[in-house]
Amino acid sequence: MKSLILLCAALALTACGPRPENDPIYQALLADPPTLIPARHMPKLRGGHVACDVYNEGRSDQYMTCWWPQDGLKPVQSAYLTYYRPSVIRPPTPSMISVPGGAPVVGRVPVK
Repeated sequence: MKSLILLCAALALTACGPRPENDPIYQALLADPPTLIPARHMPKLRGGHVACDVYNEGRSDQYMTCWWPQDGLKPVQSAYLTYYRPSVIRPPTPSMISVPGGAPVVGRVPVK
């Protein structure tokens, strides 16, 4: 019975993943945030759409970063970056997001 309880506790902890403030990937992003938006994301951002990158796709540690257009202005003047942590239960994918979310990484990077 004790081993079953420990197994359930371990699954619960790993399924949710670390909180952003304890997540080493998030901490690395905060320590060295990007200062430029990748060129491949510019067309989507200029059109007012979110642009995401998925890392470790198909693995249990899959995570995602997304650039969100800011200000609601056309043409888009700036964007901000958010981080979506790994989750064993529901890995982050661009098709699953419809509103801004995630942990903030950097804000107000100019869209050029």
